[in-house]
Order: sequence, then structure tokens, then C-alpha cells
Amino acid sequence: MTNTALENLTDDELYLILGNEVLQADEHFKVLSPKQIIEKAKVWFQLNLPKFQQSVCSSTAIRALYEKQENATIVAGTVDLIAGALTGIAPASVAYLLYRKGIYVLCQTHWAQRS
Repeated sequence: MTNTALENLTDDELYLILGNEVLQADEHFKVLSPKQIIEKAKVWFQLNLPKFQQSVCSSTAIRALYEKQENATIVAGTVDLIAGALTGIAPASVAYLLYRKGIYVLCQTHWAQRS
């Protein structure tokens, strides 16, 4: 799926993609409803958020892009940063969810400590 297509999806649609990827190895996956998959993806996202936050917020490149308001490049940079932390999961859906949370909101505490 292209970045433009992902950009136009709702959060729940992104969580559904993420949930399908996260749960692929689970043998009970096929009996879950889309709503259940979305909820499991949200839990997975929250559990992994500190790891993603550390990767994204410690990047001087992401901070520079944020300050220049290079939104599309922020998403691409986020994909690159978190790709190594994900196995079997396409990082683009996670990157868009992080971006939608707000990079400043996500990183404000980390950036304040570094200033």
C-alpha cells in the first residue's frame, strides 16, 4: 500500500492493518472480528510505544524535520527509524499512527530534557 493510500485511512483502518500483521502468527487469529483485531492492535501499539518513542524522539533528524514542518518527510524518517524494531510488520502503519499522535506530543518531554 502506498504512503498516500495509508495517509487517507482512518486510525481504525490503520490499526486493522497493524492487527492483521501482528496477529498473523496467532492460530486463533482467523476467528477474531475486525473490532477485536483493532483492539488487539491498539494494545500492541501502546505496549510498544515507549520503544518507538525512544527511536523517534532521540533522532536529531526527526526533530529538525519537525522544526521545518516537513510532514511527509517526518513519516518517511519515522518508517526508517522503527523498521529495525519491527519484525514481520510493515512500519508504515505504525509510523502514520505515531505521526497522528503528534510528533511534538510524543517527543516533548524527551526534547525538553535535551534542550
